[in-house]
Amino acid sequence: MKIAYLSVFPPNINGIGDYTRDLCQAAIRRSPETTFFVLGDRARGSSADSGMEVDRCCSFRGNWVTDALAAADRTHPDLVHLQHGQYMGRDARVPAFLEGLGKRGIRSVVTLHAVYPERGRRIDSLLRWPPPKFHRALARLADHVVIHQSAGAIEHLVGCGFSPETVSVIPHGTPEGGSVAPDTARRDLGLPEGASIVLFLGFISIGKGVDTVVKAFDRVVQEIPGALLVIAGRVEPSFPQPQYAWWLRMLMRRGLEGKWIDFRPGYLAEHLIPSYLAAADLVVFPYRQRFGSASGMFHQALGSGCTIVASRCPKFEEGRETFAAAAPEAFAEPNDPAAWARSIVNLLKNKGLRERISRLSAELGRKTSWPAVAEQHLQLYRRLLRGDASSSQTRSRS
Repeated sequence: MKIAYLSVFPPNINGIGDYTRDLCQAAIRRSPETTFFVLGDRARGSSADSGMEVDRCCSFRGNWVTDALAAADRTHPDLVHLQHGQYMGRDARVPAFLEGLGKRGIRSVVTLHAVYPERGRRIDSLLRWPPPKFHRALARLADHVVIHQSAGAIEHLVGCGFSPETVSVIPHGTPEGGSVAPDTARRDLGLPEGASIVLFLGFISIGKGVDTVVKAFDRVVQEIPGALLVIAGRVEPSFPQPQYAWWLRMLMRRGLEGKWIDFRPGYLAEHLIPSYLAAADLVVFPYRQRFGSASGMFHQALGSGCTIVASRCPKFEEGRETFAAAAPEAFAEPNDPAAWARSIVNLLKNKGLRERISRLSAELGRKTSWPAVAEQHLQLYRRLLRGDASSSQTRSRS
């Protein structure tokens, strides 16, 4: 087999690029006889450290279809796997690329890293197709679609014309956890050794709901003096995220002055993530995103066996299905600071409960390890290329 991934790719700062790199590396280890390469964006920098062959063939800022199809003509893959995100566009470009692959007899898979059932409220959403129109086009043109979990996605896709045979649910991969000791991690990061540390880690945007946990922490520190909320990550640059970050700073003012909030904005170097996770007593995911997707940072936390508190929303449904019955305190309603305060306080006061959630997190992390996820992808590719994975194989390709 010869498999190409169409994706943004490091050093471009994008979670989907990191996902593509990790999936490719795991797939290479599982199937060294298969050829894997990336049709990537024209980001500056080297890809040597990824161990991947990367053809920097296009710019996703414009009409990338012609350049990407030309790259496919040069490289002759048997199958192209698109890692779709907002950077790739939700408009005529992806359907045009899929149609071009079909005319060349090249099989296609699209991973939808987010399944939006409705048009967003962002101004730039006016330039995009409504999600049903976009997904109906994918149902016609893609050989297969991958989603990370059914919640918030499968019902919508079936309503747009996908048959169950053309959609696979493959979880986001989980990396192996780091081996940093908590005391060492806190010392290296300049965090107090004796504090009860609650951590938010990752890109900061309205949808991540950081304001909910900031509001909750007013109540947390009243019951647990010395508790510390650490917020580390890069503010998303597009409107209205910088404006949200300005308001968030105003909201954090009391906590910053009282030193029970430690705000560390900016891009977080990947090698520091295991240390932050090791240093935390709790890792929080107060997202308010109702669409179907997965969280790479959530899977990083699972890999490290972290005690987590996550929103009751589709993004964390795989966690709820796995261990909510045994630890309901690990999940709270989005946009409800009082509920978040209760969960955080209960967990910080109960070491045994934290340890139970940590074990469940590690178990789910093992089930969704990158080797396991890569193997699921490889099985899908083989079935597609044999012609028995999807009814799309009977489609006319003119």
